Amino acid sequence: MPGVNLDDPATIVQTISSELAQHSRGSVQGVSLPSFLQMMEWDQKSISVRVTSGERWGRLHLHQGRLVNAYTHGSGEVGEAAALHILAWEQPTVELERSYHNQRDQIGRPLTALLMEAMQPQDEAFYAAAQLSPANLLIDDPEEDVGFRRPKHSTAPQAPARSGGRMTAR
Repeated sequence: MPGVNLDDPATIVQTISSELAQHSRGSVQGVSLPSFLQMMEWDQKSISVRVTSGERWGRLHLHQGRLVNAYTHGSGEVGEAAALHILAWEQPTVELERSYHNQRDQIGRPLTALLMEAMQPQDEAFYAAAQLSPANLLIDDPEEDVGFRRPKHSTAPQAPARSGGRMTAR
């Protein structure tokens, strides 16, 4: 933060406003919300992530990379319940802000566990719509549905060829 003359309140306000405008906001495109949050976790960032999806919006607060609090506007949910709802929103827009609500850990669970729980209903809906179950997705031959296949004989062990009493490898 730049130096400011404390005797000039107008300059203080202008400097603080300028700093906030330059450093407290941004937007992220081309990265999913779960991927973005994992990057913030790895980099141990303390930040507020404002998430919007349609008419809904909420905030996720991170402290040193840990998801510690969340809030959903409208419903007023906070903590883990709010985080689970926000993480399940489709096509979210992400904006970055300074976090003022990340001093107490209201959530307590690791981000990975929350992401898995938030994605579970989407996975179940996908399987139901496709009339699939995870059990019948496995196939005996993992190369069965691949666009190209090596001939099976190319991976089978081959016996050495004999030529005039001497053994040579193929």
